[in-house]
Amino acid sequence: MFRERRVSSRADVERRWRHRYIPSQQLYFATARPTQHADIVVHNDEPQRPVWETRTR
Repeated sequence: MFRERRVSSRADVERRWRHRYIPSQQLYFATARPTQHADIVVHNDEPQRPVWETRTR
C-alpha cells in the first residue's frame, strides 16, 4: 500500500484495496481454505504481537 502512494492518491489506493484485494482474499480463503491445510498459522492481527498456532494432523 505504501509504494502505491507515490503514483495514486490515498483514496484511490484505499478504494482499490476495498474493491479488489479484500474481495480476492475473501474468495481465496473461502474456496482454498488455506488454514485447514497449513501446519502453522500465524495470526497477525496485531503485527507487534503475532500469535502462532501449530496444528497436527
